[in-house]
Amino acid sequence: MAKPQLKFFYKKKKRPKGRGIKPKARYARNKELMVQLNLTSKCPLNCPFCYIKEEVGHTELSLEKLKKLWLNLRKYSKELGVVYRINLTGGDIFYHTDIKNIIDFVKSK
Repeated sequence: MAKPQLKFFYKKKKRPKGRGIKPKARYARNKELMVQLNLTSKCPLNCPFCYIKEEVGHTELSLEKLKKLWLNLRKYSKELGVVYRINLTGGDIFYHTDIKNIIDFVKSK
């Protein structure tokens, strides 16, 4: 299995004050990743700025696939030493046919 390709974002630390501190800026790696899971493309609205278009059709991420993704994220977070946040997104996630079970699963983890 191939390792996932990750992009790390760097944030600039403030230079500590004091004697003997070099004037170079110091950088710290932000080891927190945002993972967006698009649960469904269903939505009753048709907003002009939305990236999900009506002609694409309606798709849903199944609970089984969500569980597999979740396990892989846990595995890679331990291997790579990163923390991740999950963002459940989509059209309107509450239009997913299995949203109650998805919420229960995510809540239990």
